Amino acid sequence: MPDPNQGRQSERQPLGERLDNFFKKTPALVLILSVSGLVTAVSTLVGAVGLIVFRLKHPTWQSVEYERLSKLRAGVTLQKFEEQLGQPSYRSLHAAPGIAGTATESVFQKTATGWT
Repeated sequence: MPDPNQGRQSERQPLGERLDNFFKKTPALVLILSVSGLVTAVSTLVGAVGLIVFRLKHPTWQSVEYERLSKLRAGVTLQKFEEQLGQPSYRSLHAAPGIAGTATESVFQKTATGWT
């Protein structure tokens, strides 16, 4: 029994030719697709450039805090910590083993409004 689809496949045009014929029949569709592609490309580019400019002008809060904390390390005076972080939210004095006198322990806490 012969295949009924066999005759149709030989009559069928390649996809490129079918699309070409379709777009020749509907030039308005080609114009609409071209304009929408152009608008999409331009808006994406403008959005990306805007985001880059915004990030350069407004650094993230993490980078600001890391810069502040990078100035602190072991051996820095308590006054330097207080300059960077403000007053500690908790401070205790206790005797340090092996050291004459007392040692100070300070805890600095980050809040929504800043360091306290």
